[in-house]
Amino acid sequence: MVTLVKGLAHVGLDLSFGESLLFSIAIGVAIMVLGIFLENRVNRDKKRRGDSFGFSSVERIFGVLMMFTACAMAFAHGSNDVANAVGPLAAVISVVKSNGDIGAAAAERLARTCRNVSPATRPPCNVANSCAIMQDEIARSCALFDGKGEPMDGCGPDPKGMAAAADVVKRYYAALNARDYGTAWAQWGNDGPPDQTMERFRAGFADTRSTQVTIGRMEPGDAGAGSVYQTVPVKVDAVLKDGKRQRFAGRYVVRRVNDVDGASADQRRWHIDSAQLKPVG
Repeated sequence: MVTLVKGLAHVGLDLSFGESLLFSIAIGVAIMVLGIFLENRVNRDKKRRGDSFGFSSVERIFGVLMMFTACAMAFAHGSNDVANAVGPLAAVISVVKSNGDIGAAAAERLARTCRNVSPATRPPCNVANSCAIMQDEIARSCALFDGKGEPMDGCGPDPKGMAAAADVVKRYYAALNARDYGTAWAQWGNDGPPDQTMERFRAGFADTRSTQVTIGRMEPGDAGAGSVYQTVPVKVDAVLKDGKRQRFAGRYVVRRVNDVDGASADQRRWHIDSAQLKPVG
């Protein structure tokens, strides 16, 4: 049941609990029928020389059963070996992806960087907050002081560049994973996604357990009507609360107002302008 319900989801076979239960019963019945057939073929009457108690017949009977138990043991040992191999590998990959940052120490470093760059009187630079909201404050502060002297320590990519545009999409999904819907909402700008209230926005992710976004190859953006537009191709892998997986592919378009007179700091920051995602197999 565990293999059918959870394991097969990783190879694209998303079975419901009812489907998994039916498959489990069918497999059990098939093995039972096969076992009965093989057991009936065992000759229980012949005794080996010196076998007055008929132990040889017992061995032949249980020999059939041992074939199935041996298969189950091989499967269990194989699963354990895979877990032993994948566990450390997954930890190494996680460390590499996070540049060596793990847990509370990483959160404290992020909060310290946030406090160093933020001009706010009471910035959200606290380890109790989500990483996404602190990263958003860092990005906001770095964009605010961009071009005003030397870049501050802790500022990442050029606030006007493609990497900063991609970071908006990454931060959006990081906030969703942290259930920080306010920060996710803010990635669309001060007014949030078009034609949506915060309540509708939050309700749209009520059944989502987690999401993972992969950024594709980006090309230089376009400028027009005082704004700069950057296309961010993405692949999204979502896991629902019932364990089902959903995959989407498409693009986000992020926008910022060009450096025109009268543009506010928020307008000069990248924010999500539109999204086009389609389900994929």
